[in-house]
Amino acid sequence: MKMDVRVTVLGHVQRGGNASAFDRLLGSRMGAEAVLALMDAAPTTPACVICLDGSDIVRVPLLKAVQRTRRVAELMAERKFDEVLQLRGRSVIIINNNYYQQVLL
Repeated sequence: MKMDVRVTVLGHVQRGGNASAFDRLLGSRMGAEAVLALMDAAPTTPACVICLDGSDIVRVPLLKAVQRTRRVAELMAERKFDEVLQLRGRSVIIINNNYYQQVLL
C-alpha cells in the first residue's frame, strides 16, 4: 500500500483542538444508543459495541467485533490489503481512495 503509518496517542489528538459539531453530536448519539442498548438488554443478551457505520449508529456484538479485529491483523500479515479494507469498512475505503488520489496528483 506504500502508506506512511504512525502510532497516534489518543490523548495527544484530543488536545489538538476543539471538537466539531459532528464530534459533539456523535458522542450524544452514541451515548443515547448505549442507553437504549442497556434498556433493551436482558441478562442473556450478548455484550455489544456501539459503532458508527457510515452515518448510522449500530450495535455490533462484542465477539464479532473482536473476531473481525483479529481477522484484520491476520490479513495484514498475509498482505491481503483489499480484504483488510473491506473488513475495516466504508470510511477506511474512502480515506484510502482519497490518499491515493492525492499521491497521484
